[in-house]
Amino acid sequence: DAPVLFLCGSIAVVAGLAIVIGHNTWRGDVGTVAVTLLGWALLIKGLLVLFLSPARIAHLVLDRLDFYQMFYVYPTLTLLVGLYLVDAARKPPVSDQKGPAANSPTN
Repeated sequence: DAPVLFLCGSIAVVAGLAIVIGHNTWRGDVGTVAVTLLGWALLIKGLLVLFLSPARIAHLVLDRLDFYQMFYVYPTLTLLVGLYLVDAARKPPVSDQKGPAANSPTN
């Protein structure tokens, strides 16, 4: 359905742009780079959904990405990436400073 695809594509573009503009960091730990990659992937996906015809999107998803054959692989990958990002978000950030002086306030 074209209106639904337009709405989903618009939401993906806005969300992807928000992540890319607010978190375009290519250095750091794996979680930081993963968030940046996910933001770019979301932006590209949204643009493809907006500018490709519904028939072309169906061909891309069903035929090129082997959706029916890889039905359980795609959600499993999404779940694993999500669990990794949740675990990475729960850990405290690593400080550049070492020792007890890193926690003391400076005057």
